[in-house]
Amino acid sequence: MDFSKVPPDKMAVLTAKFFARGPAVMFRAKPVEDMIAPVREVMVGDTILRYHPTQLPIARWAIENPRAMEQSLDNFSFDVFDIIPISEEFDIRKIDLKPSPLFPQFGKVLATDDVVGKIAQEIPVDDTEIVEWMHDVTAANVVTTAREAEYNEHSQFIVRDGDPNIPGVRTSSLAYRRVSGYTYRRQGYATAVGPIGSIRVPANSLIPLIGKDFLGWAFAGKSYACQWHGALAEFMRLANSITRPVGFPNIEGFVAPFFVLQQPDKQAQRVRVRMVFDSDRDQRVNITFRDPSDYRRTIDEGWIDIPKGTSTVEFVVASYPSVPPVVNHMQPKNGTRTVLNRFEVRR
Repeated sequence: MDFSKVPPDKMAVLTAKFFARGPAVMFRAKPVEDMIAPVREVMVGDTILRYHPTQLPIARWAIENPRAMEQSLDNFSFDVFDIIPISEEFDIRKIDLKPSPLFPQFGKVLATDDVVGKIAQEIPVDDTEIVEWMHDVTAANVVTTAREAEYNEHSQFIVRDGDPNIPGVRTSSLAYRRVSGYTYRRQGYATAVGPIGSIRVPANSLIPLIGKDFLGWAFAGKSYACQWHGALAEFMRLANSITRPVGFPNIEGFVAPFFVLQQPDKQAQRVRVRMVFDSDRDQRVNITFRDPSDYRRTIDEGWIDIPKGTSTVEFVVASYPSVPPVVNHMQPKNGTRTVLNRFEVRR
């Protein structure tokens, strides 16, 4: 395409779209196709896969000087985590979580283990039309659709789960290879295909999917006769603040991560990050800071020992010439019921 013939007013729109694209474009990629293409392409084996990169709402001040941002990433540092207990009580009824939009009758649910029994009572197994695996998949839907609705008040996140063989499990950028429950059980893993290639997901596990410009996760759970349970999630666009509670999905005891964009609204050499958690027990949350131009690169990491109940976590981030935007990757402990109530960066 000859961009010299694009009218000036149209070129301004294209330029704005360029700055709104994913991290690789904003920091170093140059292809003009990224100015107008909503998807990217990658070779997975002999197949060209079209996918949606995880986009970041990076502030213009950070985009306009990429060399300074690279220097800032090299100088990135954070202080100790200051943990301020608010309450020792964990009561899901008092947390402003959302019920599943598909199954609102079950109310607020953070973990599949808390609702699968209720589903079995409401729709009992009859071994013809209703079988056991449907209860587990429905429980996962109760949890994941609620978390999807909560995160989507701040940005864009999608989850799909079910039997990856029939009818299959896929998002816009990810898909499980179709195998029967017998094959899944025998080989001991499932295969998720997406922007980072073909990934083996061990049976009974939940793993993050982290590529250069893509963030998501994959869950491979119980197997039955022909069926098995899988879930795939992708972050279409990261939130840069959390102002209402977002629960971490707990599927069959495995807790999924969340990712947010951590950046000050204006240039500063020192900022304070504030997070408010609810946890049903004492636990250690892993925090990984990732490069916004390549999510695979870890800038730094730490561990937060949060107590049962509600607590505020604050820490100072410093860098020169200014604090850079980074991806904050939060991973609670498996088996927990954890909620991120607030996330903000203050100068």
